[in-house]
Amino acid sequence: MPSPAFSRLRDFITTATQMSHVYQPVMLWTLIGKGGKASVLEVAQALLAEDRAQLDYYREITKRMPGAGGAAAARRSRLSGRRVFDLWLR
Repeated sequence: MPSPAFSRLRDFITTATQMSHVYQPVMLWTLIGKGGKASVLEVAQALLAEDRAQLDYYREITKRMPGAGGAAAARRSRLSGRRVFDLWLR
């Protein structure tokens, strides 16, 4: 038999929410993971971490950033073959 808290959460999810896109599930997951309270920043970070389009967008921007007089340079890691950034000072 489920606990009363689980039953209330299940009822809330199935009747009071509209699970459109990723927002509500991520918000619920964040709140549960944070013991029932989360700041606006924590929820926003969780949403951003799940937004593949934003991740891909910033990945492409990041690939183009270094080299324009910045303090970081991209290179291929010898160990993993992935692009990594090195911090260097002039």
